[in-house]
Amino acid sequence: MSTLVSIPYRGGFFAAWSVLLTNLLGTSHACGGAVQLLMLMHGTDWWLVVRCSARYVCRGGSVSKKGAFIFGIMLVAAVVVGFGYERSDVMFLSEIEAGMTGIGKTIVADDVISEFNVSVIGVIDEPGESSDFIVVRVSGEAIGRSGGIAQGMSGSPVYIDGKLIGALSRAASWSKELTPIGLVTPIEQMLGMIDSMNDGLSSRPRADAILSGVKLYETSTPPTAEELAEAPKTIFSYPVSSPLIVSGLSGRSITTLMDGYTEQPPTGLVSDFLPAGVSPGMLGLSSFGLRLNPLSGGASSDSGTEADLVPGGGIGVALASGDVTIGALGTITYREGDLVVAFGHRFIANGDADFPLTSVHIYDTMKSYDASFKLGTIGKTLGTILEDRGSGIGGAIGREASTIDVGIG
Repeated sequence: MSTLVSIPYRGGFFAAWSVLLTNLLGTSHACGGAVQLLMLMHGTDWWLVVRCSARYVCRGGSVSKKGAFIFGIMLVAAVVVGFGYERSDVMFLSEIEAGMTGIGKTIVADDVISEFNVSVIGVIDEPGESSDFIVVRVSGEAIGRSGGIAQGMSGSPVYIDGKLIGALSRAASWSKELTPIGLVTPIEQMLGMIDSMNDGLSSRPRADAILSGVKLYETSTPPTAEELAEAPKTIFSYPVSSPLIVSGLSGRSITTLMDGYTEQPPTGLVSDFLPAGVSPGMLGLSSFGLRLNPLSGGASSDSGTEADLVPGGGIGVALASGDVTIGALGTITYREGDLVVAFGHRFIANGDADFPLTSVHIYDTMKSYDASFKLGTIGKTLGTILEDRGSGIGGAIGREASTIDVGIG
C-alpha cells in the first residue's frame, strides 16, 4: 500500500512539518522498514528525499534559493500591483463610535451566508496598533443557532452603514455584558497585508470611543464566573480558532500530529543523524493554537469555485492534500479582485506563506459547551495563501502554491 501526499514548500516550516508528517505517516502505513526524510543541500539546491528501508520511494525536485527569492519578489509585486480598495467601502478605527450598529456575515449551514446583528461597545486602545480591537455585542438568529461565536467564524466581516470595519476574530467575556461579545480586528490592519500605505490615514481611535480604564487580557479559554467578578475592568478575550480538519489519519498518528513527539521519538528520524540543537523541532499543530475538529471529513476535490470566495463565505488553508488531508477553515473578510484577506488572526504565524488556498463546504455549526464549531470539509485548491500575519491571512486566487509530493509505500 502506498500513500501520496502534497505538502506546502516553504523554508524552515517545511523542514519541520515534512519530517513530522513523514514520520506520522510511517506510523499509519506498514512500509517494511523505518521511514526517513532527508533534506540534502547540493550547491544552491535543496533536495527532499524520503527513504523507506533501503529503497528510495520519492525524490522531490530541486529548488534554487536564489530563484525562489527572485520569484517571490515578482509574485508579491504581481499581487500588490493592481489591487487596491475604495475608501468609500471601508470605515477606519478613527471613525468608530460607541453605540454604532451594523451587521456581520458568516456561514452557519449549507454554504448559505447568514447575517447577525452587531453593536459597538467601544474600542480597546493598546500600545501600538496590532493590539487595537473594536468591542462589539453580537446577536440574532445566526448567533443563537451557533451557540455564540463559534470556531470557524473568525474572519466574519462586520459592516456599519454598509462599510467594512473589520473581521470578527475573537470571542470575549466581560462582567458588565451578559450578551455574547467579541473583538473585531480593524480592517486597516488587514489591508496592510495588501497595501502597506493605507493612504496615510491614521488608525488612532476617537477619544470618546475608547473604553477608559478597561484592560484586555488574552487567555486560551473562557474565564470563570469568579474571574469575571474579580476583574470588572478587564475584558477577557479568547481566540475563535480555525477548526483543523484531518482525514486519512487516526489513533497514534492524530496524537503525533497534534502534540508532536515525546522525549523518546521512534527511531529512524532525520534528527537521529543531526547534532543536538540542529534537528528540526517536533512540536505538534496544537502548539500553534489549532484545535482538532472532533468531526472531520475528507476533501471534496470537485467542490467550490472562485465565485464562492466572497466576504462572509468560507475559506480553507491546506497543509496536506491527497490520501491524507490536513487543513483549517475560516471566513473571508474582504475581497478585491483576485486578492482576499480572512481570519482576522494568525493561522500559524508563518509570515510570508505559500499554502494552498481552498474552497470549503460548511455542513452545519455544532453547539458545544466547550466551544461551538463549524462542521465542514476543505475542497479543491483555488489559489495561494501568501500572508500569515497577526492580523489575518491574505491570499491570491488563481495562483498555484508550491507543493511537493511525498510518497510512502
